[in-house]
Amino acid sequence: MKNLYILALFLSSLLTANAQSLSPIDYVPGYINVIETNESTGQIMIGGSFNESAGFPFAKFAIMENDEFINPQSGFPEDESGGIKDFAVSHGISYAGGVSDDPMWKLAKKDNINDPWESSGINIDGGVTVLDTLSDGNLVVLGDFTSPYPGAFVYDGENVSPLPGFSVNGTPTDMVYFAGKYYIGYFSLPQDYKNLFIWDESCGCESAESTNLPTNFIVYAIARSEDKLYIALWNFDGGDKEFYESTDGVVFNVIGNMNGEPVGIKSHDGLVYFYGDLDEVNGVEVNPIVTYDPNTLEWKSVDGTSIAGTGAGKDIGFIGDDLYAAIGSWMFVYKVETPVDTTEDTTNISIFEIEKNINIYPNPAKDIVTIEIDNIENIFDEVSIFNSYGQLVSFNNKLVNDSKIIINIENLPAGIYSVKSEHFQGRFVKF
Repeated sequence: MKNLYILALFLSSLLTANAQSLSPIDYVPGYINVIETNESTGQIMIGGSFNESAGFPFAKFAIMENDEFINPQSGFPEDESGGIKDFAVSHGISYAGGVSDDPMWKLAKKDNINDPWESSGINIDGGVTVLDTLSDGNLVVLGDFTSPYPGAFVYDGENVSPLPGFSVNGTPTDMVYFAGKYYIGYFSLPQDYKNLFIWDESCGCESAESTNLPTNFIVYAIARSEDKLYIALWNFDGGDKEFYESTDGVVFNVIGNMNGEPVGIKSHDGLVYFYGDLDEVNGVEVNPIVTYDPNTLEWKSVDGTSIAGTGAGKDIGFIGDDLYAAIGSWMFVYKVETPVDTTEDTTNISIFEIEKNINIYPNPAKDIVTIEIDNIENIFDEVSIFNSYGQLVSFNNKLVNDSKIIINIENLPAGIYSVKSEHFQGRFVKF
């Protein structure tokens, strides 16, 4: 039996007044892999595997400011493979690493955020997945490549050199500095290579200290708070997917178990955020962001994040106390620092009056779906339907002189879809 679901998350003040939730801002035609927030400018760099298509003028890279996409000069070639995986800043230069058909574009750089990206000029024969910096500010590039050096190299802006004492093959997931050492996690099979490499910069060698972590595991993500190190891993010894915490980087304690696939960890304002394609953490239903309080040991789902069908949480960042999240093809925001206006929602997506009601039926639907809004004429100026990957699957720009529209969906496969409508009175998005 075919069922199409449209999740009823309406972004008008009718549902957001006196409430705080993670709300969608806009989408990209493709996948978002990484975001980087800038507290001083309020801008967000967005990287992923999207191209210039479907009216979206950015290839692999976008900038968001005041919750809207602005028009940066991308510079990236419009090849069909890969995309940006990570950002870093070294000696005042911004870098983007990822996958491209062109080996000279696996690492890109720019002097200013509004400048177009340009090739670093380094020929890399595999994918770049992690960028970080050493204590001297030089860039560390990690990935599943063998050239210019196997698995990792250091770049000072002019010269490339190997990372001393490094001898790991695999696909790195994270690199974090903690307690005087660098912790590099790998998503790989344990019988082939190590999945946690601890590198000591003082000697340019692998750390001699061993941890009490399981013998066989893969690392999903690593992060640090002010005084603790956190690792999300899949324990092959016991078969569990677990979160670990350490105060010294040597002795680790299990703090949680999960169902699903974590993608990343970040710390902000005393809380630790775990995100990914998560279903449940320590009995708390969550999709896809959950917080952990190391003081109270309490786990909580971020309000409004149980959003099925939008994809896994790929990355998060903060501007002030506002949480920005890349989930599937969508950018979301969780506004926390200001009261919600009773006549306009915090995302600026809708400005309908509070007494208006929206109805979608039947939901789930099979062949047709009806969208109706009370007491607004000529509402449906432009209607678009997107699948859970952010791909446009239906578009209608014929003005409908009614507050109700019936959409034929009999040719769409089963799944979860979003409906977006443009109108001179505002814009709304329904999931």
